[in-house]
Amino acid sequence: MKQWHDVMSLLLYGLGFLLLLEWIWPIKILSETADIWVFLLFLLLCFLLFFLRAPIYVNFLLKGGAILFFLQFLYFEEGFLSIDWLSLFIKDIKLNIGYMFDGNLQALTHLFRSLAFFIVLWMMVYLLEYWLFRRKQIFLFFFMTIVYVAFLDTFTPYDASGSMVRIVLIGFIIIGILTFQRQYNKEKLKKETIVFRKWLLFLSMIVLFSSFLGYILPKAQPIWPDPVPYLKVFNGMGTMKKVGYGEDDTQLGGSITGDSTVVFQTIVESPHYWKVETKDVYTGKGWVQSEDELKNIRFSGNRQIPITSFVEGVNYEQSVPETSTVHQLKDYSHLLYPLGVTKIQSDRGYSFELDSSIEKIYSYQGPKSASLEEYSLTYEIPFYTEDMLRTSVSGNSALLDASFMLRYTQLPAHLPSRVKELAVKITKGKTNNYDKAKALEQYFKTNQYSYSLNDVAIPNEDEDYVDQFLFETMKGYCDNFSTSMVVLLRSLDIPARWVKGYTEGRFTGMEGNLYKYEITNNNAHSWVEVYFPQIGWVPFEPTPGFANEAAANIEEDEKQEGTEASVQLEQQEEIENEQNEEVKKEEKENKRNTAGANAEGLFAYSWVWSMLLVLVLLLAFFYIYCTRSKWLSFYYIRKLKYAEKDDAFLAAYDVLLKQLNRIGMTRDTGQTLREYAKKVDEHYSTTEMTLLTKRYEEYLYGNQIKKGTWLEVKELWENLIKKTIA
Repeated sequence: MKQWHDVMSLLLYGLGFLLLLEWIWPIKILSETADIWVFLLFLLLCFLLFFLRAPIYVNFLLKGGAILFFLQFLYFEEGFLSIDWLSLFIKDIKLNIGYMFDGNLQALTHLFRSLAFFIVLWMMVYLLEYWLFRRKQIFLFFFMTIVYVAFLDTFTPYDASGSMVRIVLIGFIIIGILTFQRQYNKEKLKKETIVFRKWLLFLSMIVLFSSFLGYILPKAQPIWPDPVPYLKVFNGMGTMKKVGYGEDDTQLGGSITGDSTVVFQTIVESPHYWKVETKDVYTGKGWVQSEDELKNIRFSGNRQIPITSFVEGVNYEQSVPETSTVHQLKDYSHLLYPLGVTKIQSDRGYSFELDSSIEKIYSYQGPKSASLEEYSLTYEIPFYTEDMLRTSVSGNSALLDASFMLRYTQLPAHLPSRVKELAVKITKGKTNNYDKAKALEQYFKTNQYSYSLNDVAIPNEDEDYVDQFLFETMKGYCDNFSTSMVVLLRSLDIPARWVKGYTEGRFTGMEGNLYKYEITNNNAHSWVEVYFPQIGWVPFEPTPGFANEAAANIEEDEKQEGTEASVQLEQQEEIENEQNEEVKKEEKENKRNTAGANAEGLFAYSWVWSMLLVLVLLLAFFYIYCTRSKWLSFYYIRKLKYAEKDDAFLAAYDVLLKQLNRIGMTRDTGQTLREYAKKVDEHYSTTEMTLLTKRYEEYLYGNQIKKGTWLEVKELWENLIKKTIA
């Protein structure tokens, strides 16, 4: 029978572990934490120690030691538990306690936050064990898990579709098993093994069948609209989004979190940006597709792509066509292509369609859209000089079609006037469109604008996205910089458009004379293209820290730029050398404070830490409340142990009654103390409660305590109260 109970306990611990994992997976996905396995190992250790019923001191020693060891692995280079290690650890704890009292949660180090997270996991495992094996009721934790995952699914990029199904399956099975155990204890069922097997079999069949039925049945559309677009965090900050390519650009802004998921791999002759689509209508909040009458164009592979990036007659004599190969790892039906693309080579059976309004190419296999795993692209960028760009249009648009100008200089009627005033101020003294575009491009790299993925504002209903960035926040990522440059250009009647795609990615090696790159969602990017008559669309990169290789075909005017460029290069090299020396000096210290490259992502955002801190406090309070039967008992044992007066017996007996009630051994209505004492003695196989009650009745009926009573029964009382917390 004991062996069967161990099997049932192991099953419950396993299901509880799986349910608790649903709290961990979102953290891994949302924060890009590489060392999540460290926390999973700690969870396994906690469950194993509970299953083995390890003594309290063994629990504390092993769990505490594991926490210190994992912190050593994540953050320290010094020897484990060495004098230097202990000194740094204690110093860090003291520092963070000061930050907490000051209310400066942003300054908390990653070491301290990881320590807090380990403690949270420790308490959660204890509470789960408390609900599973003492209360035998898991509904509260089950409900909390559903609410937690649903919240993340609604307000973060985390997709909880599969998670919610797993939670329901695991939760219902646990509830069913616990219901069986309660009924068994209540009804004193016989042949527990056989009955439980039948119970578990039918329970599993019902849960699986109902879940499968719910999965395959058609679902009605949501009655309520998505609440997320209508909700804003205080100070205009939006909910956290995940970086990557998306089609909806109607509402730009808001903080984003990184995503290192690999999207595609490339083999190229030279690195370049990858385009996906362009947008031309700015709404004041974001970008939408123009509602013109341009039609989709179908074409087959190995034929000329109907995209005109450059005008006919432009100089291709000094340029050489290049080929890039794409190996796509995501099931996207759209293609990625470089500026100046001319042909696509792919497997037979595939055709393509160009949405000419946004220049987005889709792949088809027969009549259905399909993902193309591998394809090659031929492209060619013409040769042009800065002088050619300067003389292309000298400050006017007479050479451009009126409808073309209307489309690519469009701006919302409510655009604040100070935006155009800023554009005029920046380009003052510039006489041609190229110099104006370069002045605007450099403006973002030489002024007080900073690149950041965190705490990026979303404009309110009465605010303009570009105006807010240019004059108020001055902080953002590529969407902020590229959109702002397009709007500034258009305010000067210079035709420009917004481009979305990816940067060249991360260099991974060579294949002969070809370069291999890996592109992840982190490489999703947006930039600017400006139109010049006699040439075509020319890319510009206003985002600090980024460089579009397509601009390399522009030959600079050596007389005007040569000396200045060399001086800037020397200055830049000097600055980089100084920075490298500083980095080397501070590298060791920064490793400790920044949590290393692998663990830093877990606490990269303040909202994650704020939620974690609230959870720590709630769990700490709940933990203290649930364990009160233990710590209160130890408190009273210590308090009354050295008492000598007989009056202490009355307080001790009252404490004992309350303790028995706390652990579930309640006194029935109408039950005498003697009957209740007999019930307690039968449960613990002792006579101590009866002897204590006899002395207590002598006090009740005699209205006085016999001298020496407390010294006589102190040991009996202490033994019995210890049994209640064993």
